[in-house]
Amino acid sequence: MPEMTPTPTVSRIAERLHWPLLALLLIVALVLGGSNRGASGDIVIQLAAVSVLAALCLRAPLRWPSAPLDRAIACAWLFALMLPLLHLLPLPPALWTALPGRAEVVNGLAVAGVVPGWMPLSLNPDGSRAAFMHLLIALAAYSATRALPVAGAGQRLLRVIFGVAVLSVVLGLAQFADGAQSPLRFHTLGPGVDATGFFGNRNHQALWLAACFPLIIVWTLGWLRAERHAATHKALGLTAGIGLGAVLLLGLALTHSRAGVVLGMLALMGSLTLLLQGKHGPRRGVRWIGISGVFGLVLAVQFGLYGLLQRFDADPLDDARFTIATVTSRAAHHYAPVGSGLGSFVPAYAGFERRETTYSAYVNHAHNDYLELWLEAGWPGLALLAACLALWFWMALRLWRGTDVPPHALLLARAAWLSLSLMLLHSLVDYPLRTPALIAFAGVLLGLIANGAALRIPSSAPR
Repeated sequence: MPEMTPTPTVSRIAERLHWPLLALLLIVALVLGGSNRGASGDIVIQLAAVSVLAALCLRAPLRWPSAPLDRAIACAWLFALMLPLLHLLPLPPALWTALPGRAEVVNGLAVAGVVPGWMPLSLNPDGSRAAFMHLLIALAAYSATRALPVAGAGQRLLRVIFGVAVLSVVLGLAQFADGAQSPLRFHTLGPGVDATGFFGNRNHQALWLAACFPLIIVWTLGWLRAERHAATHKALGLTAGIGLGAVLLLGLALTHSRAGVVLGMLALMGSLTLLLQGKHGPRRGVRWIGISGVFGLVLAVQFGLYGLLQRFDADPLDDARFTIATVTSRAAHHYAPVGSGLGSFVPAYAGFERRETTYSAYVNHAHNDYLELWLEAGWPGLALLAACLALWFWMALRLWRGTDVPPHALLLARAAWLSLSLMLLHSLVDYPLRTPALIAFAGVLLGLIANGAALRIPSSAPR
């Protein structure tokens, strides 16, 4: 079959729309996608994602990547997108009734007097369709970022990310000042005193802000290391970086999130490694970046310490996450090896709740994304997870080995790797990547990482 190549006019239009559509996708995802409850804003985000993918297809003919790393990433994306589609594939009654965990469905149909017919593997087909669209958001963000030119593209992306982050902190401050009944809490289900910003979960707001810290360091170092910038511009960039870090640290403290405290400390420690790698910039500027962390910490203690101490009064062992994880693990064993279907956590989990394990609140997620993936996708999901972690370490080896004076694109890729590592770590106790906002952000981070890993950087010379 001949290759379908876009006409030059269409290709030029799609190329011009590439960056605006990516910026639009990132903005609408971060502003409207802070909840995973299927809000009406999800439709806008999905339309933006489809527009980005369409622009990429019209910009240039689709080709299978030639670089080994890009081929491996493409295979992982194909596998991930195939899973929800396979879970939606209708199966004959003799097959799906023999799958583990389907006996309860068969019994329910028999009680209702319904003869079993062709059914999909998923216990919640609507949830599986939503999971596929959710993955498309991440794919669009990753593909558009990966297609951007390595030089200069990162700075534009960071400006969009930081702009939305500041707005989220400002909204959080307004929520905090307005009290528990504030109408500014768009995504929360009930009253609260925490500053959640554009998110419905204080932990997700805290993770989002903490993941920005390594990016702020690299953005500020970019101003200091650029030879084309005059001393006045460098001073302005340094001041902006200091103020931005302090504001985001204050916003993180006002979330009153225990996980946010840990993630913020890890982010600051990771940012220190980036700061040391940027030591070849002006020493005075690097020193002031370090001082900004102390300044932000003072603000955080001043405004957020009391709420944090109240959160730590509770014994972490009393947290229902441990009970939910136990029940989820039992359900995952029951539905193995194929799982209950992506997006089907609620009905699959509900069948294994007991009186002694029932939580007072509605359990819509396992609060452990890896356990939830095991329950919903079974052994194929675990295989996908293992492949993604292997890719993760492969990219880490490519990023962190090399020159003592990394170029800005590589330093940005290292910062993105640290930020995405925080998200993967937080997924052990929560479900951040189940929200459109953070899955789009993760897609952008992955694109920046892949851009940096594709660079040819000479190894450090032996000393």
